[in-house]
Amino acid sequence: MKNSLLKLAKANKNLVVLSAGTSYCGDFAKFFPERHFVFGPAEANIVSCAAAFALTGKLPVVIGSADFLVSRGFDQILNDICIPNLNVKILAVGQTEEVLKKCVSALPNLKFEKVNKFKELDELMKEYGPAYLSLDEL
Repeated sequence: MKNSLLKLAKANKNLVVLSAGTSYCGDFAKFFPERHFVFGPAEANIVSCAAAFALTGKLPVVIGSADFLVSRGFDQILNDICIPNLNVKILAVGQTEEVLKKCVSALPNLKFEKVNKFKELDELMKEYGPAYLSLDEL
């Protein structure tokens, strides 16, 4: 999936990546340092900043640990992204607790998907609106 993100970034100059660290997207940071923003362990802030990027016409992709993104960023996902129906893609890496999956899948306007192939990721990135993409690994 890491190479998939690079391919998408080459095709879309508005794609930006926001993450808690470089462990998920080191290659992206190497090829597109001006489009990669590292926040540290501040998932709520990452999600809110992604909403701001979306409001300026960018395609923000939030990448991080599934449990941390959902548990620490839930209010921001709901209020900053889902309710205003912004075009933000969340790539949640790793397993999510079942109760958190149920909470996220019930959010308004949010497309909740498990993605395994580039073709699926590419199609979801082209669709407008918030999406939560569950990945076993990036």
